[in-house]
Amino acid sequence: MLRVYLDQNKWIDLAKAKNHRTGGNPFHDTLLIAEAGVRQGLVSFPLSSGHYIETSHIRNYARRSKLVDIMFQLSRYHSIAPQELIIHSEIDAALQRFFGRPQRVRPSRVFGVGVGHAFGQPPPEFRLPDGIPMDQSTRSFIEDLAVRSMEDVSLRGFPDETLNELEDYHPDAHRTVSFNYAQRQEELRQRLRDSGWRTGERSERLAVARALIDYTVPIEQALLRAGLSWDDLFSRGRMFLSQFVEAIPLAYTDTQLERERHAAVDKRWEPNDLVDLDALSKAIVYCDVVVTERQWVSLAVKAGLDKRFNTVMLFDLGDLPKHLVRSI
Repeated sequence: MLRVYLDQNKWIDLAKAKNHRTGGNPFHDTLLIAEAGVRQGLVSFPLSSGHYIETSHIRNYARRSKLVDIMFQLSRYHSIAPQELIIHSEIDAALQRFFGRPQRVRPSRVFGVGVGHAFGQPPPEFRLPDGIPMDQSTRSFIEDLAVRSMEDVSLRGFPDETLNELEDYHPDAHRTVSFNYAQRQEELRQRLRDSGWRTGERSERLAVARALIDYTVPIEQALLRAGLSWDDLFSRGRMFLSQFVEAIPLAYTDTQLERERHAAVDKRWEPNDLVDLDALSKAIVYCDVVVTERQWVSLAVKAGLDKRFNTVMLFDLGDLPKHLVRSI
């Protein structure tokens, strides 16, 4: 099955095509071929936690619903797991490669179904109380319908008038994390530029250091599980540490995108960059095709991530059909 990751803006383009809105005309063929591939079970368009987050930012319920309709139609609720549920397996595999242990690599399930899988939480459940006089077929139908409704609401949200009635509801409260992240990254970009650590061999060394710092907790857990310590890593020297980080696909991709973002563009970091980095690091490693903003395509290609993971990187949704046709 061909797995295609679409940036939020590309989903919006498809929604425009589906609803014959301005700007959607160039993508009608893309939509038709995508629908055919999904119907035949040959193409999957998984959603990430970032899609749920970004969709919630659309304040108009009618606009949001039109977008969600096409997202559910093509994704069929397929989703990609959060980074923290995948990274453990990758670190185990890296340790096993270099040290011969642990004996067993912890499994991970990158692709699944539903909002629960996207956020690393149990799937929604609904059970009718026992004792209701109802045959099992009807009971199962109602319970399944309730779960589908919960899945729908998790992305579509509630009508505006309903949300306005909620007390102490702050829909943008979670954005504080992204704003703080963007501010820290912008300060770092300035320091790197002024100190000469933004490009070249220095920036590569810094990327390795940042990977080891950012992923300290899961690396330490994996080391303990394998009967190893940080000394086993650091005693082999700087070149080995680079090789070790490269052997952890998500950590490597994440830090390389971040490094190229600092080095290649004189553009301020924005809050949405946090969501993009988290989503794209998974998509580039595990999906076959990634359609995202031109900036991220350029940075990924410059870092050689497309070749490393054999991932097609596109910024024009109109270029997607030729890749879809090959799988149909």
